[in-house]
Amino acid sequence: MAGNEGVGIVTNVGADVSGFSVGDRVTYQGQVGAYSAERLLVAEKAIPVPEGIEDETVAAIMLKGMTAYYLLFKTWPLAAGETILYHAAAGGVGLIACQWAKAIGARVIGTAGSAEKLALAKAHGCDEVINYREEDFAERVRELTDGRGVDVVYDGVGKDTFEKSLDCLRPRGLMVSFGNASGPVSVPDLGILARKGSLYVTRPTSAHYFAQRA
Repeated sequence: MAGNEGVGIVTNVGADVSGFSVGDRVTYQGQVGAYSAERLLVAEKAIPVPEGIEDETVAAIMLKGMTAYYLLFKTWPLAAGETILYHAAAGGVGLIACQWAKAIGARVIGTAGSAEKLALAKAHGCDEVINYREEDFAERVRELTDGRGVDVVYDGVGKDTFEKSLDCLRPRGLMVSFGNASGPVSVPDLGILARKGSLYVTRPTSAHYFAQRA
């Protein structure tokens, strides 16, 4: 039963369900079985879809959009004037998060691994971009921030970027490690956080940020 995000039309409603009717278009995420043609769905997991948004966009956006939301508004309530470093800025979550961060008024520094991805990130909210395959991104971040460092690092890459990302943070900045694309992160020596500026680290997941419908 593959697939976790989907969109579809309600064809039947249980006797105790309120707020939904046959014919409504709804979406969901975090419910395995999205590749099926028809399915049963717990009503509290269904979200009404506004008109004017294509099914393909809705089905693709839920987890990525909600991830970008909790990162920017819950994990660290991003404020205008703050500076962030966002790894994999041309990825699915990155393209949403960087545009959103820019709209909030933050300065956005993004990393990617190719010229094409850098151009994509630059066109979607990043003020500056860094090719982490060709540059020392921590050194470049320090240059871009006049030695201060960024307020927050958002890192879905994991093992390959984690420790160097700590060098990008200002004192008491926050490292948000929300993915393991290159492998899981291990921090056996918590003293490294003290030595690099009394830093904070969190490893969030959407399952806890969206545990309840509200």
